[in-house]
Amino acid sequence: MEGPWQTVVADEVSVAGRFALLLDGIPDDEWILVAASGGRDIDADDDGNTNTPSTPNKGTLYGLAKAREWRNGNVRVTALTDLAWRFARSLIGEVAPTQLYIRLDDLARALISQDINADGVVDHHDIHAFVPHDPAHRSSLNFEYDALIEPDANGDSVIGAHHSGDSNLLDALLEKKSSVSSAS
Repeated sequence: MEGPWQTVVADEVSVAGRFALLLDGIPDDEWILVAASGGRDIDADDDGNTNTPSTPNKGTLYGLAKAREWRNGNVRVTALTDLAWRFARSLIGEVAPTQLYIRLDDLARALISQDINADGVVDHHDIHAFVPHDPAHRSSLNFEYDALIEPDANGDSVIGAHHSGDSNLLDALLEKKSSVSSAS
């Protein structure tokens, strides 16, 4: 286990929340799960504008990638990486680690219609490269990203459930909105 690490604290959306992982002694092909929790979200609606006041974050977002990807700084921890982790966690121990990429690539193609990171293919790297406040990235999705932000008839939203740390509500909303179960 490495960390805990503090992210960059800033009022600028493009800078805030950045972090670096050294992962000394960890092989490049080792899967690393990052849990981002606490702090305050300065752009809770992911529109690219700083919100005043910021939103307290009591929940956790996850990002799963190989050590080399974390070291290279090619991974952002977002609601999309969290969704990928919730899908992948039920596969841990069920599929070989080499097969996990295949499953994550399949998920990426279900969630994303266009190559976000400009490497010529839609795959899990596009999930990692996704920037929530980038309109081009949002238009590359196979679903309306705002569906994660907008409250339902009960006033609940996926992003709100993340912020509140209510994992039961989050699981229920994700199941309802995306037909992707996050239950283990």
